Amino acid sequence: MSSEARPSRACSTPYVRYQKLNDGRWKREWTGPLAGAGPRNGGKANTAGVHITSVGYNPAGREVDDATVTQALVCVESRQAALAPFPAGSNDLLAPIRDGLITAEHVHAELGELVAGSRPGRTSPDQITLYKSVGVAVQDAAATALVVASAREQSIGEEITLQ
Repeated sequence: MSSEARPSRACSTPYVRYQKLNDGRWKREWTGPLAGAGPRNGGKANTAGVHITSVGYNPAGREVDDATVTQALVCVESRQAALAPFPAGSNDLLAPIRDGLITAEHVHAELGELVAGSRPGRTSPDQITLYKSVGVAVQDAAATALVVASAREQSIGEEITLQ
């Protein structure tokens, strides 16, 4: 098997990674931000074990379809942020809740719970997982500070001056 990145239809940057199987078929491994692109595939391309990362907020639509949300073990950076009413929360989760397809309890864990080990992550290699992030600025700033501090400690990376 070989692994190649192919661009999504929504962006010229590779956001959808596919794995080429020995028989020539492609298996989607993970997806990244698709803001504004609309739901992708009706859950049809969700092969066993796929992880989907959806980052961002689309007030006019959805990035992840109902089938994917209902099939997946859903994790978020913050339940409060992801499930907040319009205009702040995730339409990808709020719409299936509104339509009775899932409840708020379908959100399995917050990122911090997974990292701390207080909630389990994937429980089988075939489980479909979805990480839905709407952006929590304080977490972004804290993560950035940790990455920069670690890079400086290891003398790696390059500092640039923005003008």
